[in-house]
Amino acid sequence: CAFIRGKAVVGEGCVVGNSTELKNVILFNKVQVPHYNYVGDSVLGFKSHMGAGSITSNIKSDRSPITISYDDKKV
Repeated sequence: CAFIRGKAVVGEGCVVGNSTELKNVILFNKVQVPHYNYVGDSVLGFKSHMGAGSITSNIKSDRSPITISYDDKKV
């Protein structure tokens, strides 16, 4: 009963539990995302474990713009 939308790359030995939603994610091998999680626009590394009911997303809590430095330029 997991819901996968967008693109998802799920490694070997991963656990994606019931009522978990994945959206545009990469899960390395042996990642555990048990029940009642939302994992959006994220990369979870080898053997990562999210507790039940966790949420990730690509929006900052204060909703301010995200600045990235690249080639001595801010984007």
